[in-house]
Amino acid sequence: HLQFTTKCSRYGSISHSHGDQSAFLLFAHGEELAIQSGYYVGFGTSMHRQWRRLTKSKNAILIDGKGQYAGPDKSLQIQSAGKVLAAEERADGTVFISMDPTPAYRQEVPYLRSYRRDFHLIRGRHLVVVDEVELEQAGQVQWLMQLMGSPQLGQNSFRHEGQHGGISGEFVFCSSGAPTLSAVEGFDDVELSEIPGLPLHHRLVATTPSAKSHSLVTLLTP
Repeated sequence: HLQFTTKCSRYGSISHSHGDQSAFLLFAHGEELAIQSGYYVGFGTSMHRQWRRLTKSKNAILIDGKGQYAGPDKSLQIQSAGKVLAAEERADGTVFISMDPTPAYRQEVPYLRSYRRDFHLIRGRHLVVVDEVELEQAGQVQWLMQLMGSPQLGQNSFRHEGQHGGISGEFVFCSSGAPTLSAVEGFDDVELSEIPGLPLHHRLVATTPSAKSHSLVTLLTP
């Protein structure tokens, strides 16, 4: 009853692609849990240009508030790619996926040395996300999860209740120090007149302390 989807592509953010290398979606028990935030209301709208194409609307990370390149320059779009390093189902039933989306961030974050994201889907019940970020100068990482409703926040955990089920998240390890959690409602820089009557989405933001090296381990349990 669980569907997990992720991508890393050599086509970057060109054409219909977005700035979403190593981002993911998660559905369980008939419920949208980790969602693609926003609505498709037309090509060239503020919702399209200022939100849905950008990394800040994904279940991904930002570095000092900056995401992957998703601007109009097609040569930079095709350079903003990612690579799947491994994708395998192991004997114990764990699905392991490893991705390198480093090039996708380089235009906006030129001081990024490397970024690797690993997923461990354990017996179809738990998703462990491991983010390894190396920078040439100290910076913060914002870990994002897009949700249909507002999450309940704990000191290092969060909970989202849906209509049929829900999801719990816990930041079990962060090498740079405990992240600060916040919840945000709405879509940045979007003209709300484009979506009359449609509900606003929410996002969980976990911001790490500033450091050159970050190792962040997150446990998600639908």
